[in-house]
Amino acid sequence: MGRSRSSSSNSSRRAAVILVDDDSRILIVQPTYRPGWDLPGGVVEQEESPHSAALQHPADELAAWTFAAIDQLPGLMVPLLARRIAACLAARTTGKTAYLEDGTPPR
Repeated sequence: MGRSRSSSSNSSRRAAVILVDDDSRILIVQPTYRPGWDLPGGVVEQEESPHSAALQHPADELAAWTFAAIDQLPGLMVPLLARRIAACLAARTTGKTAYLEDGTPPR
């Protein structure tokens, strides 16, 4: 029997946005429902676009928000996410697409 697409299968699909201020710091948020810092965004619900999900982070789910320098991120969030953000910012600077596997370029 084939698997039906349910809301539980969508719960692993997330979208986030990287917002950079004039000092090249990244906006990070501290969710109320788990420890650590993350990018603003959210779960992509069925029939919702990733763009829409990334822009909808309910204020009641945020304990705090701040801007952090790129070199601060590894100490504030999971290393995989910090590596992905660093690669995105490098791609933004160089104008070249970054392909990552587990947050690093493939070998």
